Amino acid sequence: MFEARLWKSLKNESVQCRLCNHFCAIKPGERGRCGVRQNIDGTLYALNYGKIAALNLDPVEKKPLYHFQPGTRTYSLATMGCNLRCAFCQNWTLSQTPAEEGRIEGRDVTPQELVDEAVRVKAASISYTYSEPTIFFELMQDTARLAKRGDCRTSWCPTVS
Repeated sequence: MFEARLWKSLKNESVQCRLCNHFCAIKPGERGRCGVRQNIDGTLYALNYGKIAALNLDPVEKKPLYHFQPGTRTYSLATMGCNLRCAFCQNWTLSQTPAEEGRIEGRDVTPQELVDEAVRVKAASISYTYSEPTIFFELMQDTARLAKRGDCRTSWCPTVS
């Protein structure tokens, strides 16, 4: 478990997640709309931190970007969970399973390992994608800080239907 960022305490050990526009008020033991942020004894935790559920080396042109490093490859990654409920989501098993079934799967990876692997495969950038990446903000922020030091660009590319 990893303590979440961007939340505040409320009365009776409830918390308010301040990560997305839903501003979920979460009682102890419960999760927010995304299914991956849980209140444990008055502290909000990101249950998906470092649990990579999708990882691919993609052409950057696959992303919704305009003239961003054309002709290069981007190291695309995601965790499970999503704060949206798109009726025709192409990645619904990745995005909806935590909220619907409570299950969060993924390979344990550190931000440094992600950056090292992106460099090893000669990716020009790292893309946070395949769902609405706000829900893995902490991992995204930590990885982006390390990537910047290593001269690797990053992009936030939500995949919405």
